[in-house]
Amino acid sequence: MPSTDSIAKAQEELNKMTEKMAKEYGLSLEVPPKSFKEMKAQFIEIDSKRIVVRFPYDERFANPMGIFQGGMLCTALDNTFGPLSYLAAKKPCVTTDLSTQFFRTFFPKDEFINIEAKVVSKSPAMMTMQAEVRNPKNKLIAISTSSVLILQESMLKRMTGKQEQED
Repeated sequence: MPSTDSIAKAQEELNKMTEKMAKEYGLSLEVPPKSFKEMKAQFIEIDSKRIVVRFPYDERFANPMGIFQGGMLCTALDNTFGPLSYLAAKKPCVTTDLSTQFFRTFFPKDEFINIEAKVVSKSPAMMTMQAEVRNPKNKLIAISTSSVLILQESMLKRMTGKQEQED
């Protein structure tokens, strides 16, 4: 059962960051992104160091044998790491590395997977996270690590052209 208080608080934090990025840098953020919504993802638990997201099986993302495609599973992982990185860094982040190892398949009979991700290491400029993907029987489907670059003010200004305006 989703922890609605923590999810509402996290969504509020994400909304504040979105407003700040728009106001200070003219940067439009869509959190969660369209791909998160397209995959019908659902936050189950969330805080600034850990997140659990549920993804239902969807035949549109399956290979010819009806198995959820590995690339789409990586998309689900990226859609889990993304919100966690924003909450942990309190700034936008971009993925620099995403590594995944697969152990089992995600079949239609599984109905859904849960991805639990946590922050492993964080510096002012970089962050590393790791995740486990499990089916409803708690069987391990995959593990993944992701490194992200935390966008600093100077980077945000360069991205949005604000630096040239101020110089």
